[in-house]
Amino acid sequence: MNGTRNTIYPLDDSPDASHTAENRRPITELCKDQGIPGAPIALPPLNSGGQQDIADLSNFVSSTLNRYNLMTSACISALARTELSLEDCMQREVFHLKSTPSDSIFFTAKPFSSGLSKAPLRAYIFLCTLSFAISAIMLCQGVVYPLVGYEGQSFNCSRPRFWRRMASDEFQLEVESFGIAWGDGPRLYEKSTTLHSFTTASTSFSVETYGEPMKFNGIYFILKEPFQGEPYIWSEFTLHYTRDNITFTKQSWRGWIDIIDSARRIALFRWGPVTTVNMDFFLWIFCYTIVAILFTFSIVFILIQKEHYVKPLVLAGIVVLMIISICDVPVRATTWHMENNVDDIVSIVLQGLMGALLFILFLAIWAEKNLLLSIMLYGCCNIASSAATYKGKGSFDVLALLGYGILPCCFVLYNVIRMRLLTTSAHRLMNEDLVKYNDVFLSMIEGSSSSDLTDLENTSIKIHQEISTTSKQARQMLNVKNVHEVAKQLKLPNAKAVEGRLKSFLSQQLRLGSKNGEEFVPLTNLDFLYTQACMVYPLMREVVLGWAKASGGALSHGAHEIEDLEEHMSNSSEHLLAQRLKAPSRAIEKVIRCYGGDASFLLDICRESIVFSDTASLVKCLQIIHADSNVRICRIKNRYSSSFNAYETGGYRDVALNLQLKTGDAELLGVDHHTFELLLIHEHFYAIKDKDGHERYVRWRNMRGR
Repeated sequence: MNGTRNTIYPLDDSPDASHTAENRRPITELCKDQGIPGAPIALPPLNSGGQQDIADLSNFVSSTLNRYNLMTSACISALARTELSLEDCMQREVFHLKSTPSDSIFFTAKPFSSGLSKAPLRAYIFLCTLSFAISAIMLCQGVVYPLVGYEGQSFNCSRPRFWRRMASDEFQLEVESFGIAWGDGPRLYEKSTTLHSFTTASTSFSVETYGEPMKFNGIYFILKEPFQGEPYIWSEFTLHYTRDNITFTKQSWRGWIDIIDSARRIALFRWGPVTTVNMDFFLWIFCYTIVAILFTFSIVFILIQKEHYVKPLVLAGIVVLMIISICDVPVRATTWHMENNVDDIVSIVLQGLMGALLFILFLAIWAEKNLLLSIMLYGCCNIASSAATYKGKGSFDVLALLGYGILPCCFVLYNVIRMRLLTTSAHRLMNEDLVKYNDVFLSMIEGSSSSDLTDLENTSIKIHQEISTTSKQARQMLNVKNVHEVAKQLKLPNAKAVEGRLKSFLSQQLRLGSKNGEEFVPLTNLDFLYTQACMVYPLMREVVLGWAKASGGALSHGAHEIEDLEEHMSNSSEHLLAQRLKAPSRAIEKVIRCYGGDASFLLDICRESIVFSDTASLVKCLQIIHADSNVRICRIKNRYSSSFNAYETGGYRDVALNLQLKTGDAELLGVDHHTFELLLIHEHFYAIKDKDGHERYVRWRNMRGR
């Protein structure tokens, strides 16, 4: 995900002349429009001794305030020329993630969050579609063929077996004759033959050939003795029949035989060689057909690169499966004449569990969390159901076992192994840096007094506890009252697209504030966040500079020694803003990967660093910040703590603070609720940072989807 640093520009594949590199507008140069000369906002005036000139400070603040509206107008003017804002850039990046073979879960903008990548996911969706389609076709055949009927002249029935219930309590029936039937009526063909007695020595009996091919979809048996008990019997047998006495067709009949006469001697097996055609059959035909259609559309959208439609279609298919699975529980209980024995209870429980697991899978896909675990549980449940079927019927439903049991489990195992290999590669990539940073950390501990380390730990804990009791989750917030004022004063250029976008955003924020009765709402617009960052930086730098001087630290702007930093500080105003703002490309990437598209959680667009030669100075600076009433601490991360997992940052350590300026100038500019980041870095860690190490860290970060 590449992009020009701090630049607003279109991401079209074939930009026109107005969007060439020469015409791309860095955010830090937007203020040069509208006749604003020099740097976006001048730095606070310093006297010859490097101290703030109080007499000129009011002029500086006044100049800054006067430029506020001009800066806003300049930003909007630049957006009008490019007709593309950072918000649009982010949407383009999201679309880019959805439409490329880069790793991404369910074709949305959360890479790696569940260990999935597009290639195996596409294959899995294709195989699932194939399984559902085959299941629907087979069930349709099982219904359609018996309705149409079969034709035969000569018949042979072999290996008949009978149970009082499905696959339990097998017993023998004395059969007197055997014949074929047609229709649901049914019509029993009168010609039947006396059958050979079915004994252990004789495993088949046959009927003599009819004079012409006869249409049939049922088999009936005439019993020697009336059947005592329930009016249905579970039976299985093999039927061979032929139309020409040359080529025989073999069918395996399995299902319920009904006692249909008052004398309880005629047992009829209707609807052909399938388990009795009933509501259970039609439910699953409907289910598999609808799901196969939905998944087929998913494949079509994948092929035409409209993959953002895939997730809703998959979710819809899972909802259908879930509803049918749950509805099938009472239907199966009545249709299959189940009783309260172990096999029946297991069958019902597994069917209900299947519906529950489908609901969990739906939630996992919706939230994009724990997806692999959900798929694995669903696959294992299907395998257990196939095993229960085998125990009851003595045969597997191969399609159900492969398509709905083994396939999901193999998919999960593949992704787990893949993520394990990826994690190992990432660890191997950063192993050298981890060792290097760990040695530096140990060296820092050895060179620091135990009291300094204890003070650092205690101060960090104290600040964290204060934040936990007084603050909610840190987010960028917008004062709705300020939005009202901006909406009144904002003069937009003649660009309908930009005007509509900004008006829509403003009205949305106003509506949110009035609807919830809140004065502050989350600020999710990247354009406004970067405009605020441009305005808050010179004010923030003034405060941070005072902290650095008071504690013996120095601002970091590319130098690697404290002396160099001190010398560099007085000559760093040129392009300073461009150096310290987060690159929009990385901001967009982070919002997409880590925050689910909510830019209000992005707290480090504006940032600064202070480097210290020893731990005592770092602790002193942290204590000064804690005592300063001009700032509000929103979050603290003490990465120098021994309990911190350095692997999360590739071994690198610092103290990261998220702060808000609470000065009168910040309030007048409307940026007193803009959160920025300040890093307190020990000189040893700052000295070993290099370009190659950062590139390795970026690769490692991308592997982990951060």
